[in-house]
Amino acid sequence: MKLKRKIISIVMVIALVLSSVPLTLMPGGFTAAAAPADPKLVLNRPTAGIYVNEVTRVAYASNSLKPPSGNNSVIVKATKSGVPYLSGKFANIAYVGETPYATQISFTPGVTLDSAPTISCNNTTVTYASSTPAFSNGTYTWTVSGGTAEAGSVLIFTVSYTYSETNEISGKTYTNNYETQCVSYVEAIAAPTGIYSTKRTYEDYFVGSDTKNRSYIATMILGENTYGSIYNNGTANGTVDFTNASAFTSEVSAWTTHFGNMKNFGGSSASKNFNVSIKADSNRPLSTVYIDKSVTSTLSSLNLRFHTLLPTYTAATKERVTVKVDSSYTVSGIADTFSADDTSNNPSNETTAASELGITLPTNKTDITTSALNTTMQSYFEGVGPCKETGTKEYTVSLKYHTPAAWTNVYVGHSFSFRFVTYDKGSLRTLVEEIQGTDPTTMSINLADGEFKGYNPQSWYYSSGWEDFKNAFVNAKKCLAKPNETQTDIDSAYATLQTSYANLQMRKADYSLADAYYKQAISKNESKYTLASWAKLQTLIDNYADDCSALYQPAVDKMAMDIKAAMDALEYTTADYTEFLANVNTVNRILNETPTIYGKSAAEVYSGWAKVVSVLENSGCVYNDLEGYTVGTYLLITEQSTVDGYTLLLKNAIDALKV
Repeated sequence: MKLKRKIISIVMVIALVLSSVPLTLMPGGFTAAAAPADPKLVLNRPTAGIYVNEVTRVAYASNSLKPPSGNNSVIVKATKSGVPYLSGKFANIAYVGETPYATQISFTPGVTLDSAPTISCNNTTVTYASSTPAFSNGTYTWTVSGGTAEAGSVLIFTVSYTYSETNEISGKTYTNNYETQCVSYVEAIAAPTGIYSTKRTYEDYFVGSDTKNRSYIATMILGENTYGSIYNNGTANGTVDFTNASAFTSEVSAWTTHFGNMKNFGGSSASKNFNVSIKADSNRPLSTVYIDKSVTSTLSSLNLRFHTLLPTYTAATKERVTVKVDSSYTVSGIADTFSADDTSNNPSNETTAASELGITLPTNKTDITTSALNTTMQSYFEGVGPCKETGTKEYTVSLKYHTPAAWTNVYVGHSFSFRFVTYDKGSLRTLVEEIQGTDPTTMSINLADGEFKGYNPQSWYYSSGWEDFKNAFVNAKKCLAKPNETQTDIDSAYATLQTSYANLQMRKADYSLADAYYKQAISKNESKYTLASWAKLQTLIDNYADDCSALYQPAVDKMAMDIKAAMDALEYTTADYTEFLANVNTVNRILNETPTIYGKSAAEVYSGWAKVVSVLENSGCVYNDLEGYTVGTYLLITEQSTVDGYTLLLKNAIDALKV
């Protein structure tokens, strides 16, 4: 008998089905090595879909526009553009249609868990709106309600849960503990750059009781993944306050030290033209916008915009003003714009650059007669140019405002520079998703290069490499969440994750029961059993796979059950009657020849014949006239010694016959 142990994914049932002798086994046998592993033989694990907002914002305090500083860095709600939640009068003006969100973690296990999952965070100050998650349509949700965090850190949320399943093939119940993580990058609230310009003309300063010669305009750049600064390491000298109920009135200036990195320009000449930030120097606002080309095909998806506010100071001065964006001018690079601060000449405009950014201007504003901080204009970026290729592209954009009222009639030019940094996180995102969602195509722990190693990866899937992989997996998720990432860091995260994943070694399934039955099977003597019943066991022995991973514990348990069932169904062969039958044939020959030779029956001729007959009858032989003595009931091989005893007794009885 030749025994083999195949270290492959194997076929265990086909040969059994073809066998002529029925044997009941569990349904659903193994599949061939070239085919995907049978899904019925793998542990049914939670698919564990998990989501968290990529960015969590922090501010100096709740309901504050002040950026975080030192220990004053609390988690707040904020819009996607980074404007924090405000309770003040002008909150909606700050949001501009966006809605502040609290960081939420959504977890969809895909199965019915044994109990509600729990959540923890690497930042222990994080609190939640409820100690138990909300549950709806198969999804658990936690909402972050507070805590402190440092900008640039990450919040690693770990959802822990237990799941039990009864496998339909093995019939066993498997209970396992799981953890699934998601990462949110901590970023300060937005500090948009921009310009606040104030222009008064000497001409017609007073007309009756009205003042009609002012043009006050605040423009900031807002959008997702957008960071404000001043070009060439310039210093901002003001911000806009959306929290003060009297902001943008004559009593209290809107200029504070809180929101944004803006430049303040003032002018009071008689000129009706006022152009600011016209040089590519340290007075120029610079917005850096990060774009992931794998998910962003147009700038409009970032809600990138010029957010223009019109502080009118009407309460004290009864000023009346109408403002519109008259035109825009775009050039590539960071460049000078207007030739002078009081020129009426327009700056250059490059058709290609303008098309790449696709700026749409707002319509005219109506006549403003009351305190009107809610008077805003949005100029949106809707182009696709910076989204196409990785790398850095720079532009300079000038907006030309016009207050066309009869007495004011001032043209104001604001110039801004933009740096678009485009990267591609697509390969990294795909790798993370495939790792999270893909099983191997073979049951073996010895996987081919490039094989995936189990959806919803858990430490107990693997025998080594887990810690390095876990760290790389978290770092990859951080990289995906961080807006101002570099392509170098993205590529590094991909390579590290790929390497650590390749180094994961699958853990072998628990073979204690299967190996015990296998050892029993190979210790059996094939010659003792019928060919048909032994063929079933031999097939299982030949195809015994001793390298299944922990993911395929049901397959291993099924192997154990099938081997035991095959052993229980073994049928013993009959004992060896060769010598006994030879003696029986001798007796029958004597019976046939004696009457011919002696004219009498054997019983009359031979003394001791009664002993021969007694042995035959005691051994289960029967007599008929046609055949003489034959074996009536054959004993099994387990009673070979009894048969051998009968053989000896019969031989001795024959040898003792005397005429």
